[in-house]
Amino acid sequence: MGWPPNEVRRSYTNFRCQSGSWARPCWEVAKVEWHPGELVPRVGFIVCNLSRPAENIVAFYNQRGTCEQWIKEGKGAVKWT
Repeated sequence: MGWPPNEVRRSYTNFRCQSGSWARPCWEVAKVEWHPGELVPRVGFIVCNLSRPAENIVAFYNQRGTCEQWIKEGKGAVKWT
């Protein structure tokens, strides 16, 4: 990938894979994110059954994670009252 960038660089890809214990193949999405000042890029993987562009799958799971955080905060607030 070369030298560390001056701006955030993101790359996405998706591919089909199947583990020996899985009944059928699933989609695997890889996201590589390289931030300025960091020597090593950040890499993440999502295994899912969605057949959409990789960018859309990452956005969907990011939104889902945000919602789960809000739910957790709400449950904590209810315990205080």
